[in-house]
Amino acid sequence: MSLHQNSDCKTLNVISWNVRGLGDLDKCNLVRNAFRDVNPVIVCLQETKLPEIDFFKAATFLPVGFSYVFSPSDGARGGILTAWDPNIFSLTHDFIKPYSLTCSFSCNLTNLDFSVTNTYGPSDHSFSLAYLQHLENLPPLIAGPWLILGDFNLVRHPTDKNNRQINTHLAEAFNSSIDRLCVSEIKLSDRLYTWSNHQTFPILAHLDWVFANNELNLLFPMSTLSSLPKPTSNHVPLLLSLSTELPKSAFFRFEKHWLCNQVMQLDVWQLASRL
Repeated sequence: MSLHQNSDCKTLNVISWNVRGLGDLDKCNLVRNAFRDVNPVIVCLQETKLPEIDFFKAATFLPVGFSYVFSPSDGARGGILTAWDPNIFSLTHDFIKPYSLTCSFSCNLTNLDFSVTNTYGPSDHSFSLAYLQHLENLPPLIAGPWLILGDFNLVRHPTDKNNRQINTHLAEAFNSSIDRLCVSEIKLSDRLYTWSNHQTFPILAHLDWVFANNELNLLFPMSTLSSLPKPTSNHVPLLLSLSTELPKSAFFRFEKHWLCNQVMQLDVWQLASRL
């Protein structure tokens, strides 16, 4: 079972990855194998470059048995797919907007509902401000705990590129949109950059992000974000572990109403003497 749970903790693994095209069968195998040891319950892919995805194609790159919805590419550009384990989640609602695909899920095993927006931002920055406006239009359409993740194709700070050369105006606009969306970043713990141009003297940048609203942060306060090995693509896969701990109380609380009769009184003192 992909939902890791005991009496004190439960964890859901979510993967976000710009795969840079899924047309090649060998590449699809690499993508599918990257999920094997992680046991994700949700997979969010960007830049599939696929205008159509049927059951047989999906089976070449997704974990066995996963359900999915997708936003088709424009020719060989773009394409977003969100997939999930139907044994763990039921899809209650989904909608496609420019640059994003939002899915609302209900957990089949516990009382848990949340939404995931999978986004792929334009690489042509003349469209970036319009992209940010589209993101800002999403919250009225979404209720409850919410994740927004993917390849935003934007940086937040000069330290998000190894050459420190950024478009300050776009970085400020990105940060302002994050504030207006009322979400906070789930920090990537094990690397500074998520993308490389793979040149001899490479440019490295942090373009892939995960944000959560307060309701989701309260639901999963122990969540972490890390990277996975990169078998293909020029983006690293991100592994989001949504986790919460439910600590047991170390205190024994004596209630006065337990003394209502002698039998109850005896039982309580016997219980207390064993602690």
